[in-house]
Amino acid sequence: MANPASVYCNERGGRLEQRGEAQAALLYCHLPDGSVIEEWKLYRDSEPL
Repeated sequence: MANPASVYCNERGGRLEQRGEAQAALLYCHLPDGSVIEEWKLYRDSEPL
């Protein structure tokens, strides 16, 4: 099963970058407008409460 936050980034035209080491690593989404945001924050912010 694919990571929904990674899929959401890719669907927005973004590319993922891993920052950090091993288990402390986070993935960041580089969006076409030049913004960079942690992938799960991007995904959570897109979901209505």
